[in-house]
Amino acid sequence: MFEKLKNSFKDFANKISTKTITDENLQKQLSKFQMELVGLDIAIEAVEEICEYIKENYGGEKVSRFSRKKTYAQKILRQSIINILNSAENVNIDLLKLCEEKKREGIPAVLLFLGINGQGKTTTIAKIAYYLQKNNYSSVFAACDTFRAGAIEQLQKHANNLGIKLIKHDYKTDAASVAFDAIDHAEAKNVNVVLIDTAGRMETNQNLIRELEKIIRVSEPTLKIFVGSLLSGNTAYQQAKIFNEKVGIDCSILTMADADIKGGASVSVIYSTKKPIIFLGTGQSYNDLIPFNAEYFVDLLFPKH
Repeated sequence: MFEKLKNSFKDFANKISTKTITDENLQKQLSKFQMELVGLDIAIEAVEEICEYIKENYGGEKVSRFSRKKTYAQKILRQSIINILNSAENVNIDLLKLCEEKKREGIPAVLLFLGINGQGKTTTIAKIAYYLQKNNYSSVFAACDTFRAGAIEQLQKHANNLGIKLIKHDYKTDAASVAFDAIDHAEAKNVNVVLIDTAGRMETNQNLIRELEKIIRVSEPTLKIFVGSLLSGNTAYQQAKIFNEKVGIDCSILTMADADIKGGASVSVIYSTKKPIIFLGTGQSYNDLIPFNAEYFVDLLFPKH
C-alpha cells in the first residue's frame, strides 16, 4: 500500500542526508522531489507546502548540529505530512462516538454518502453497516439513488446479505422522500443509524446537485461523507473539492487503498477539502475497512524499524 510514495520519501531522505547539503543543493533536490510528488497524485499546492516546510527546517546550520542526519531528515519529512493531515477540521471524527451520542438523545444518526458512480460508494455503505453491526449499532438503508438503473437492486443485495431493512421507492421518484421515510422508520423502530445512498452523480451535474441539496435539507445528516477511489488519482481530490464547495462534506472514505501504490491522492483529498479521511477501503469484503488517522498514515510512509 502506497509503496511509491513511501519509496519517494525514503530516497529523498537518503539523498539529503548522505553529505553536507547547501541551500543551493537542497533547492535542486527539492525541485526534483516536487516533480515526483506531483506524479504521485499530490496536489501541486500541497506539494509546495511540503517542500516549503522542508526548506525552512532542513539545510545549512540546522542540519550541521545533528550527527544522525538521516534520522533528522526523516523527522522533517514525517512532520511535513503530519502538518497537511492535521490541517483538516474535526480531524478526530469518531463515528461510533457520534452514533452513541445520537442514541442517548433517542434519535438516529444520519450518514449521507455522496460521490460519483464507480468509486465503491454502495459497497462502502454496506461495509459501514457491517462495522456498525460489529459494534452493536443497528442501521437501515435508504435507497435514494432513484436515478441509476440497478442501483436499488445493488443496495438490496447488500441489505439481504446483512439482514438490514431497505427503504426504497420506485425509480424516478423523489429521492428526498425516501430519506424522509427511512428516518421516520428508524425513529419508529429505534434503529440507531440511517445510511443514505445517493445517486452517483457527476459533480458538475446541476440537476443532480440540486436533488442532493434537497436530500440534505430533508435529512439533516449527522455526517456528509464523500466516497472516492484512490485509483482515480488527481480526479479523486478534484471531485472531493467540488462536492465540498457545492454541498459541503464532513469527511471522506477512500476506496481501493489496497491497490494504490502511489498514495498521494489521500493527502490531496485532505488538503483540498480541509476535512479528514475516516476510513480506507482495502478490498471487496465487508470487513475490508480500516480506520484512518494521521499517525497510521505516516507510520505507513515511515515504517519504524
